[in-house]
Amino acid sequence: MQTVSTDPVSEPPAAEAAEPAALAIHTQDLAKRFGKTVALAGLTMSVRRAEVFGFLGPNGAGKTTAVKLLVGLTQPTAGEAWVLGAPMGDLKTRQRLGYLPELFRYQGWLTAHEVLALHCRLSRLPRARWGEEIELALQTVGLADRARDRVSGFLRRATITSNDVRTALAQPVDAIVDAVRRTLESTPPELAADISNSGIVLAGGGALLRGIDRRISVETGLPVHIADVPLECVVLGAGSSLEEGAVLQRTSKRRLPRRRRRSRRQP
Repeated sequence: MQTVSTDPVSEPPAAEAAEPAALAIHTQDLAKRFGKTVALAGLTMSVRRAEVFGFLGPNGAGKTTAVKLLVGLTQPTAGEAWVLGAPMGDLKTRQRLGYLPELFRYQGWLTAHEVLALHCRLSRLPRARWGEEIELALQTVGLADRARDRVSGFLRRATITSNDVRTALAQPVDAIVDAVRRTLESTPPELAADISNSGIVLAGGGALLRGIDRRISVETGLPVHIADVPLECVVLGAGSSLEEGAVLQRTSKRRLPRRRRRSRRQP
């Protein structure tokens, strides 16, 4: 695998740059600006045919912008590029390319019927079959009566990334870790020694958070394990304790005092 940086100082070997028509991809000082924002700054690279190529770079480096330029979805501000031996944007070359963006969405001004007609065309279905296929697809998803409605009026599905989930759970996870740390600090020495030898066992729904055992282990320096059946182990353990009085007596620190009922004074 060969990798390339989107840093403008990257230079391809001279032998590859000399024959762009023989390469799968060749760019020379390719750049794209959106107003004052520089999306891609002077990308020069070469990719040989039948080569596995890794296109790497940090967020905002211009990787997606470069791909959109190469497949003809947007026009460059400066620079040149060749794809499969033809200048970037060549119609015949574009027919040989496929591109699936990370966040695929339809133009909001298209109707449901128009979206499906586009896919019929992309699938090269005979036009005589379009009506039947479109009607069947709309019926399948329960939108037969909304064929002429714009897709912008349909319910949208929110895309949630792993980073979004991690950010949302950061505060609750921090609270869990802090509670465990404070509990250990107030634990009697004899019990602390037992925990140090045996480790901490996590139970309940919080134990199902991926990586929570490693996080607590790093924060406390103790081995942390997840119960075999975390959602049921507490209930099963409580049931076992109730069935065996001796176990319940050993595990109970003290009996809770009975609440006295206050008698209401008669007026």
